[in-house]
Amino acid sequence: MKAKFVRGLLTAAVTLSLLTGGLGGSETYAQQSGEPIRIRIGGPHTPQGAAWVKLLQDIFIRDVKAAAAKAGHNMEFVEAWGGSVTKMTETSNTVQGRLLDVSYVTFPAEVSRFPLHNFPYWLPFGNGDAVITYRATKAVYDAFPVLTQSVEQKYGQKLLGISTVQDYGMLTSFPVQSLDDLKGRKLGGVGPLADYLRTVGAVPVATGIPEAYMNIQTRVMDGQLIIPQAIVGMRMWEVATHWTVTQFGSVSPHGLTVNLDTWKALPPAVQSAMAQAGIAWGDALAKNAKDTEETDLKKWRDAGGTVTVLRPAERQKWASRFPANYVSERAKKVDAAGLPGTKVIASYIRNLEKLGYQSPRKWELEGK
Repeated sequence: MKAKFVRGLLTAAVTLSLLTGGLGGSETYAQQSGEPIRIRIGGPHTPQGAAWVKLLQDIFIRDVKAAAAKAGHNMEFVEAWGGSVTKMTETSNTVQGRLLDVSYVTFPAEVSRFPLHNFPYWLPFGNGDAVITYRATKAVYDAFPVLTQSVEQKYGQKLLGISTVQDYGMLTSFPVQSLDDLKGRKLGGVGPLADYLRTVGAVPVATGIPEAYMNIQTRVMDGQLIIPQAIVGMRMWEVATHWTVTQFGSVSPHGLTVNLDTWKALPPAVQSAMAQAGIAWGDALAKNAKDTEETDLKKWRDAGGTVTVLRPAERQKWASRFPANYVSERAKKVDAAGLPGTKVIASYIRNLEKLGYQSPRKWELEGK
């Protein structure tokens, strides 16, 4: 009880600091001569467990500070990570309400607000190369301005960059040799990942990376669909030792955003610095995801974890469990909301195929 009370006080203190530490009113930073430009930045993950947070510190914050200093502006970033201010399911509201100036929206955790942005998740067993995924996803964003414009027009935020993560796999507290081993097992996954579990008779638990360790430790669930960086960074071998390489695919789950009022109040030189740093963050994340995957799995083995590659026949069987019109149905639901779901996913698949991707099965796609 005492520990919980102390954590509550710490959270309240961080929140108060953030509320009082950023831009106030409609006055521009340029008008606040001599004062530092203070930006509140944070998110639901920790730098230790999420490369997208670590690279926000190492690249985004660093680059913005450096470029702003050259233009004569002193930048200060007030950081709040690990869910102290926002959860995965509420980050877009947190930035829209200006409790944070800058954060990353986890699209699969906020599907109802960002249905179209979840298009990479509509393709089961997608491409595993993070750099290729990033290039294909960026091409779609360039071709469909609605992906950027809707964030600004609906939620008062400017999209600065998109993340790309490693090839998703499966962490479990039990060995997996075949799909039959998953029947009845409670496995965690964020948003659209739950469909992988339903097709093999597993029980989906709607949860993300921040809660995975505790949920497995307390036996709320038996495992999680997750990425290698997270299982190493969060020392998941302490609660589950089995990693299965399933090749679910690499995806782009986050959008780095800044509150639009905050953005408008910034000097042009700082706006330019943020825009460039957001792109650099996305570029670096894709390269990092590709370059570190094997290293992370080696760290996992060295810590006592096991690595099993799902047999190709089992992977093919898993893909066949999805209806042939699965991709099309996901897209049509978004079409019905007045958004170009079918055109977007068709563009994404074409871009992936141009870069060498081969799907484990043929998907029906109507009206592309």
